[in-house]
Amino acid sequence: MTFMGDQYVVYGGLKLAKNGKVEPTDEVYLLRLSQKDCSWTKVGPQGNGWGENGPLPRSQHVAVPLSNDKLWIFGGHYTPSIRLNDVWTYDVRNNVWTCPPGQDKNPPTNKKTDKVGPSPRANSAAVLLGNKIYLFGGHGGYNYQRAAFNDFYSYDLGTNTWELIPHKENTAKPPDPRGGHSMFVIGTKICVYGGWNTAYQFETLFYYDTAIGEWWEPEVNGQDIVPVWNHSACLV
Repeated sequence: MTFMGDQYVVYGGLKLAKNGKVEPTDEVYLLRLSQKDCSWTKVGPQGNGWGENGPLPRSQHVAVPLSNDKLWIFGGHYTPSIRLNDVWTYDVRNNVWTCPPGQDKNPPTNKKTDKVGPSPRANSAAVLLGNKIYLFGGHGGYNYQRAAFNDFYSYDLGTNTWELIPHKENTAKPPDPRGGHSMFVIGTKICVYGGWNTAYQFETLFYYDTAIGEWWEPEVNGQDIVPVWNHSACLV
């Protein structure tokens, strides 16, 4: 669920189908709140999906608001064994999806290609800072790979291009590979909290300062700090 202007937007996720099976959906819903009540409205798709005019059904994807009427999504699970690494932008006011020029709209095969950008994955996290989306980690990979990642990418909204952000030598190490973490922004800093991989569940907090291009792990004080994953967080 993503807050945009005066409403919340929900895209995708898992639903119980008519055949009794749980499967990903490509539906878009709007939630409007007032002092006395709230209302849900389904705005699409009509009929059998968006087709070439919108994204495939998915769950555990990334959704980032670009403005009060634009929503950016990336990746997610298309099936239990097939992940996605496509990019779409949703125009809330006009109920229209767009994707970068040249993006393949066919169902994915998880095969490795020459495409620059993150490998297919779900459970990533991303934030908007300036004119770029910053995306960290996730679970997935090519073919039948089930890896946890700690790679860090930026996506330029002006040029629709990905860039892998390298780790500087002789600086603090980045977060361990993980998915199911949360991210939020404080000034020029991107915060990564929690998450999990097949070996560990994390309660750690990391900062990445975009002004100097370095990670660090601050000391966190408090009682009963426990690992947290598959959660959400925001700055208030």
